[in-house]
Amino acid sequence: MRVLVTRPSTSAERTAARLSAMGHEPILLPLFEPRHDAAAIEEALASPFCALAVTSAEAVRALSEVNISALFDVPLYAVGAVTAESARSVGFRNVTAGPGTGDELADVIAKHWTQQEAPLLYIAGNPRSPDFEVGLAAQGIPCRTVEAYRMLPQTWGKAEAGLLSTPPEAVLLYSREAAKSFFAQEILQDWLARVAAMKIFCMSPKTAAAVPAQFQGNVVVAARPSEDALMSLLSPEAGTNFP
Repeated sequence: MRVLVTRPSTSAERTAARLSAMGHEPILLPLFEPRHDAAAIEEALASPFCALAVTSAEAVRALSEVNISALFDVPLYAVGAVTAESARSVGFRNVTAGPGTGDELADVIAKHWTQQEAPLLYIAGNPRSPDFEVGLAAQGIPCRTVEAYRMLPQTWGKAEAGLLSTPPEAVLLYSREAAKSFFAQEILQDWLARVAAMKIFCMSPKTAAAVPAQFQGNVVVAARPSEDALMSLLSPEAGTNFP
């Protein structure tokens, strides 16, 4: 099955390898690409904080571009297992993984939290879901946020149109922003009409909610907001009715 992968290129290669191992044909067309802000990160790290929090592997990649060797024993809270492993891979040793969403990570931190003189430092991206910061505020946990990277929208043109000349049978959408960007791509307006049976695999209900009404019948939502759960939808055992 031809599967369109819309993740940034820094993450898409791993996804493509997993799809290939499952017998699928990945097509890599990023909807966003990250731009890191090392200066903002260094400025944020220069002020007091008691722990770090990250809700994406991209935040870890941004962190790793500055000198963080003195931080490897600082507590770091990661949104899920993949992000936690990314943090460990660059040297962090005191890593706690959350179940997979921002509000759940806030709950995990609340269970560990004791009164601190310095706030939690959230290494964040833009755009991002507000769930983590809202969850921390509800728990009364002080947090300082630094926007360590921005996701820059990518406009698809003739080259991308060529890759889609044979329409994929499925697309993977990882966020609400990705779903909105995908269906707004100008080159897709005629193409989408020819793929009414294309499966739309979404990371979460919030992602699925951004899919236009006429395609809601094609949406399949992962049981958990993780790539493992998303990938499981493409396995033969999932029983998904592919086109």
